[in-house]
Amino acid sequence: MWAVRCARFAKAGESMQFALKRELFNLGHENWDPFSRPEWVLLELESDLLIRPIQVKIAEQMMSPPVGPDGQKHGIVQLNMGEGKTVVIVPMIALAIADGTRLCRLSVLRSLFRTNLSALRYKLGGLLNRRVYTLPCNRDFSIRGFEAQSLLGELKGCMEKRGVLMVRPEQRLSFQLKCYDQARKKDFNAAEWLLAVETFLRQNARDILDEAE
Repeated sequence: MWAVRCARFAKAGESMQFALKRELFNLGHENWDPFSRPEWVLLELESDLLIRPIQVKIAEQMMSPPVGPDGQKHGIVQLNMGEGKTVVIVPMIALAIADGTRLCRLSVLRSLFRTNLSALRYKLGGLLNRRVYTLPCNRDFSIRGFEAQSLLGELKGCMEKRGVLMVRPEQRLSFQLKCYDQARKKDFNAAEWLLAVETFLRQNARDILDEAE
């Protein structure tokens, strides 16, 4: 596959010379062990690419970020366009985080949501057989107690099946406010289940922010 890619880039002419040069100098698996990250190997096969050392370095930095002043772990990385943030690095991180004991929650801006959702489903839905879940929600969204209970079951299933939850930032905020809204409306059954969902997310979700405005 590596030789085929190089031949394809060479045949494309001047426009793909940079991609060809980068591919030729990428020996592959230089700073990571394929036996310890077999799903990254499947990602390479599915996406017809060879993960570059810089992408591994960034992914590992995001997976094990330093502890900030608030005692929490945070990691921020700025990348140039074309470094494979959305199509390579984010799937790498998601595969590592969604291990069955943690819920991987990916936040994507509204303007990029549809494109990134399609790309992530394509990357993770084939050989890797991972499902990408969504959580549509806004302030006008009406939810009852049994629906919130069902949602909690879906989120637990997402975590156990090593899926990825993809949301927009405003959807996260709207959902957090739903518990207060339902309590204010005296729908305490719905508020209780919504609180249970939010508690589950706080305890189990590991967040990735794809891009910030």
